[in-house]
Parts: sequence; C-alpha cells; structure tokens
Amino acid sequence: MRKKKAVRSRTILKKHNIQDTRVTVDSERSHSNEGSSSRLKRIRQAVEGLLIRQALLEIWERKQEYWDGACEVVGKLLEVIFS
Repeated sequence: MRKKKAVRSRTILKKHNIQDTRVTVDSERSHSNEGSSSRLKRIRQAVEGLLIRQALLEIWERKQEYWDGACEVVGKLLEVIFS
C-alpha cells in the first residue's frame, strides 16, 4: 500500500481528541465565590506588599548593624573552616 505525500508542506495531521469537545458550565454558586475570593486575594497581596516594604525599610535603616553581623558570622565560619 502506498502512502501519499501531502500536497502542501503546511498540512498538519492531528489526531482528534474527544476531550477537546467537553463543555463546562459555571454554576451561580461559583460566580458568587469568585468575588469574595478575589477580594481576599487583593487584600492578601496588599498586606504582603506592605510587609515586604516594611522589611526592606527596616533593613535599609539598620543596614550597618546587619552588615556588621553578617561580617562577624562569615568571619567565624572562615575561622572554623581554616583552623
């Protein structure tokens, strides 16, 4: 049996998948939950952003203390490694 070549090089043969034809319908209940969850999500994101900003400000204000602490820890680690 001979196989024929496609006339055009752009021809793409795809296998049909039954799952592509599935249709999902959202119920009214899921729509009502979307609003409250999106509000909670926005509030959570705002709080996370605020906490991150506060942490960065804290680090910026006390950068010398943190730098000295980090240098001390690294110095101790190097002493342990090279001794």
